[in-house]
Amino acid sequence: MDAKMLILISAVIFGSSLSDAAEWSYHAETGPEYWSTLPGGENCGLSSQSPIDIDTSIGVEQEYDAWEVIGYDGVTSEGPHPANIFNNGHTAQVNLEGDYFVRGGGLPSEYQALQFHLHWGSDSSKGSEHTYDGQARPLRFGKKFERVFEAMKQSSALHIVHYDHVNYPIIPLAIEAPQGLAVMGFFIEVGEHNSAWDPIINALGSILHDGDQYDFTESELFAVSGLIPSDLSKFHRYNGSLTTPGCYESVVWTVFDETIKLSEDQIEAFRGLSELPEEGHSEDHDEEEPIVDNYRPVQPLNTRTLYRGYIPDVAGPSCEGRCGEELDENSPCQCNSVCRNNEDCCEDYHEQCLVEICTFVPTFKDKQRKQSQDTPTRR
Repeated sequence: MDAKMLILISAVIFGSSLSDAAEWSYHAETGPEYWSTLPGGENCGLSSQSPIDIDTSIGVEQEYDAWEVIGYDGVTSEGPHPANIFNNGHTAQVNLEGDYFVRGGGLPSEYQALQFHLHWGSDSSKGSEHTYDGQARPLRFGKKFERVFEAMKQSSALHIVHYDHVNYPIIPLAIEAPQGLAVMGFFIEVGEHNSAWDPIINALGSILHDGDQYDFTESELFAVSGLIPSDLSKFHRYNGSLTTPGCYESVVWTVFDETIKLSEDQIEAFRGLSELPEEGHSEDHDEEEPIVDNYRPVQPLNTRTLYRGYIPDVAGPSCEGRCGEELDENSPCQCNSVCRNNEDCCEDYHEQCLVEICTFVPTFKDKQRKQSQDTPTRR
């Protein structure tokens, strides 16, 4: 799929249902409070909207099968996937070219990734769309889903948008169909500099104004798997909507527990983008109008079910009962060798040995790499 087509799809997902994309915004009389009154925004007033507050007291525990991800390492027989980044006046969006597929994890079909985009605040105390238990901080899963909170700044969010390419031959059909889209949502936490994100951050200087586009060069290409956490085993799942007009209620939402870490400087770079085209500044505006606080407030869950999902075997097989065995250095249970004489550790491998003691842990990326080797290349 070429860049022009992806930008056209971008317009569909980000408000082309309105008579003029400029008619909606995140502020004042065209902000989220008024979206349902704007032409083409009627869906924004329906009862299964997103984002939501993730109330962990009502989440229904659900075990899911393992994720199967193809193409997220960015490498094919022809080389890395090309991509471009686009300022659409509301966010920075990376359009993905090539074959990116995800299935499993309880999804009802196989979905192909189209793009990812971000939401951020005017400062790092806000910016994400979903919240946990009414607070702007993520939940960490503990033993038997005991709730353990970590104070931090939930400064922004990454959303990867996919469509059901199996059941819908063209994307516009999927956008309006129940579960036609699948969005993977990640909270972004202020932390240390994340070099995997350098190609994205560096490209922001080339898309400062609405309508600007930049094609990544071959040396700047990146793997999507490097941008997101390696542990995708804990998440929340519900049926919802796009969080921008026309707010289609067609999204299977997966909001992951593990956060992305970016430095304050990296997050600040997004605040340098402008809502206006380049010519708009010199003609009509004396000051810049930065893209900030580009997130929709939480919506009522109403009668929907919120699932607290987990994939129990994401870190490899349990080592219970194997403390005394001699293990191969490449074994998923090798890290258990340091606690061979601690039966409690063996009995609760995932919670004690894996988290507190082990130095070698097979990760999601390891599984993904094996799956990509075992799966024929798509053409």
